[in-house]
Amino acid sequence: MSRFLETPRLIFRPLTAADADGPYPGWFNDAETCAGNSHHVYPYTREQALEYIASVRGSKSSLVLAVTLKEDGRHVGNVSLQQIHPIHRSAELAILIGDAACRGKGIGLEASEAIIRHGFRTLNLRRVSFGTFEDNSGMRGIAAKLGFQQEGVLRQAVFKNGRYVDVILYGLLAESFNAR
Repeated sequence: MSRFLETPRLIFRPLTAADADGPYPGWFNDAETCAGNSHHVYPYTREQALEYIASVRGSKSSLVLAVTLKEDGRHVGNVSLQQIHPIHRSAELAILIGDAACRGKGIGLEASEAIIRHGFRTLNLRRVSFGTFEDNSGMRGIAAKLGFQQEGVLRQAVFKNGRYVDVILYGLLAESFNAR
């Protein structure tokens, strides 16, 4: 298994074409998995997964990693820094824990912290941000635990499950992350 980053419980590796034959594409077709994000609007296919994997391979503007468990190598989610901007030294965090058995166990927090640390210490980022639905308690908890500051609200910005929801915007500066 190719290791790019690792933490006590997790190994992070690039997505591969083989991931399109595993559970990964199905995560985006599961309403519960996608309750806190803007996916699950149109079906997501194996072919779309392969196209996405090919599009991020070698990208300098997106670092997309598979989150796998050290104990058994199982691919349980993805974490990424997207829209990496070399001049502004900024990026956006995105994470999805697709394996329902792994939610609520701190894996999202551990994965987010690892990729943010890599962003600040290796990619020389100054700022990481993200937006999340107002009712996505998991992402809001990650924001609080990692020192993100709420920077704004996009009122009724997303239509999800028959209603409009606010998107809460968060930002984190390198010095705040390092001072924790």
